[in-house]
Amino acid sequence: MKRYEFAKKYRNWTTADWNKVFFSDESKINLCGSDGRQYYWKRKNDRMKNNFIVPTIKHGGGHIQ
Repeated sequence: MKRYEFAKKYRNWTTADWNKVFFSDESKINLCGSDGRQYYWKRKNDRMKNNFIVPTIKHGGGHIQ
């Protein structure tokens, strides 16, 4: 229903009107790695491999939203 109301409200807009609008998908982009947990599988007696160790940045690292 909200989409229908939006379409009715702006149905007469021209291309010039729409060119003044900035559209965003509101995606969050992390600047440094993931903000979630990361897992990997290994056998019980295997050592952890260095290529699975992920460096971290203390106090966040920031993001763009």
